[in-house]
Amino acid sequence: MSNVVAVALTTIGASALLMSGLVAINAVAELRRLRARHTPRPWFLICRRVRGAILPPTCSPTIGAELDRRTGWLSWDLRWVNSGETLVRVSQAIPESMDLYLDLEDPIVLAATGDVPAVHLDRVRFVPRDPRKAAYNRSAVRGTLRPILAGGLMATAEIVVYPS
Repeated sequence: MSNVVAVALTTIGASALLMSGLVAINAVAELRRLRARHTPRPWFLICRRVRGAILPPTCSPTIGAELDRRTGWLSWDLRWVNSGETLVRVSQAIPESMDLYLDLEDPIVLAATGDVPAVHLDRVRFVPRDPRKAAYNRSAVRGTLRPILAGGLMATAEIVVYPS
C-alpha cells in the first residue's frame, strides 16, 4: 500500500512542478509580448485576464458613470479573417444592458474583397456575453463587438478596464 501512495504522490508532485513551470513560461512570454506592444500595466492586464477566465464574479455587477472616460485594453477577433489588440476609451456605459461604447486608439481596418465592402471602425459597442457576469471593475469580460459586418461577420472580444 505504501508503494502505491509513494508513486501517487510522486506523480502528483511531478505534474504540479511541470504545470507551474508551464504557467511561469506562459506568463513571462505574455509579459514580454505586452511590453513589446507598449501596453500599460501588463501585470495588471494578465491578472485580470486570468481572473476573468478562472474565477466567477463575486457579486452582481453594476456599471454607470464610473466607467465613462476610463481607459481599457481590447482584444478582438474576426474568425478566419483578422484579429488585434488596442487601447480603448469608454465613451458611454449603458447600465440596463451592461454594454459599453468604445473609442478605439487603433481602428479595426479590413480591406474590401469581392462583394464585401471595406471596413474602418474607430468606435464600436461592446456587448458582454453574459451581462450578469460583466464585472468590468474586477476582471476581464468577454463578449462581442457591434456593428455586425457584412455577411453576418461579428467580432468576438475581451476587454479589461483599467482603474481610474
